[in-house]
Amino acid sequence: MSVSRRWKAKASSTCCSRTWNNRSFHIRWQWSAGDAVLWDNRCTAHYPINNYSEPRALCRVTIYER
Repeated sequence: MSVSRRWKAKASSTCCSRTWNNRSFHIRWQWSAGDAVLWDNRCTAHYPINNYSEPRALCRVTIYER
């Protein structure tokens, strides 16, 4: 890999890491009965935390965009 490509890869990695770790882009949800949460998976990284004891119902909806 050339120095230029290596530098670009490192710069991209650093930019992604800074964005990923920026707490202003994070959301933690405290679930209550009847809650529904929606998000756009085209620009979402999901990291589930397994700290729940109640059953959950999950549904996936795909919307085709022309």
